[in-house]
Amino acid sequence: MKEKYLKAKDGITNMAKRMTVNEVNFQEFVDMVKSEIKTNGHVDVKFSDGGKKLRSNSQNDKYWAMLKELGDYLGYHDYELHELLTFQNLAETKIVAGRPVTHVRSTTDLDTNEFSDYLEQVRRFGIEYGFRFPSDISQH
Repeated sequence: MKEKYLKAKDGITNMAKRMTVNEVNFQEFVDMVKSEIKTNGHVDVKFSDGGKKLRSNSQNDKYWAMLKELGDYLGYHDYELHELLTFQNLAETKIVAGRPVTHVRSTTDLDTNEFSDYLEQVRRFGIEYGFRFPSDISQH
């Protein structure tokens, strides 16, 4: 049996729990889902085949450092820029019941290559507003 990847949202802390599920720990998975439903009334579960390597911790750390530097320059908080840039670069239009709906992908769902591309979009956004990240200074 292929292992599956679990991402369950905890309604209390809004933190994601991740678990690789296989035949050995399947009952633990079922018990966890039952507990979440009993505690929070619901649980959101996302399955993947584990083949996609999600963004790395170092990529995520670099991203938030970039947002902090750029935010200081532009006068915004890092989380404000995060919302703006994800909307600008990761928004997709989907048709729901015949109507267009904007869906913004989460950076947590990007694989390492997609996240590298996204970091480049953030860098270019900064350049458009006259900002040079420290690593850009030596390139120009």
